[in-house]
Amino acid sequence: MIRECENDRGTDFMIHVVIVDDCGADREAIDRIVRETGQKEGFDFKVTAIGDAGFFKEDVAEGRPYDIFLLDVEMPGSSGMELARMIQEKYGMAYIIFITSHIEYCPDGYEVGALRYILKEKMKEKLPEALAFVVSQIRRQKERFLVVSNGEGTYKVSCEDIIKIVKEDNKYAAVFTPDGQYRLRSSIRTLMASLERLPGGDMFIVANKGIIVNVRHIHDIGSDHSLHLSYGLTAQASKSHIADVKQRLLQYCLGITEASI
Repeated sequence: MIRECENDRGTDFMIHVVIVDDCGADREAIDRIVRETGQKEGFDFKVTAIGDAGFFKEDVAEGRPYDIFLLDVEMPGSSGMELARMIQEKYGMAYIIFITSHIEYCPDGYEVGALRYILKEKMKEKLPEALAFVVSQIRRQKERFLVVSNGEGTYKVSCEDIIKIVKEDNKYAAVFTPDGQYRLRSSIRTLMASLERLPGGDMFIVANKGIIVNVRHIHDIGSDHSLHLSYGLTAQASKSHIADVKQRLLQYCLGITEASI
């Protein structure tokens, strides 16, 4: 979802921020803070402000390439919690920040994968800090990529975007991302070794002898060991690997990395 662009600070990356809030005054205030933070910190933000949750749902359904989601909680038609669930289902990993006057919904916010929960009365203080943190995470993502070379060319595929890798035959594997598939000549064992050497490589795990999955894209695990992944994809874990998959998913949900164990 991160796009390369040219701007007055040289070649940098653009980050698309969307604000969803039914209150016009609050939308304007949030928009102003985002733009001021971008100018102060040198972030290239593209900002879209939406006042109708229904319109935003259409954007999500179409896969509009947003990078950061700033959501109100209580809105006519759809709650921010409902929107967050839609975002996670459609985009997989997403940077969601709730900006609201309702502190009582804070526990629910984290249950739907929100990165931050900011009260509107404190957003001048807290929102710039949260945006700076997200940008730091996005910059780290750009440093983690798998180089895929095939007959069509050579590509850098962000590790964050890799949903699963599937062995096709003895020579080839398919890398599944939100943008489609990349076919390359490599074994699952070689690909796994390459991923493990990268920063954040512990997000990947072998689900069976022919499939690698990104635990960040696992939404749930079925009783038959089926893995329900982002963008409607699935994978099947073997009996010998399912315990490791569950353990790695639990570690991810708790924010535990292999380096910290």
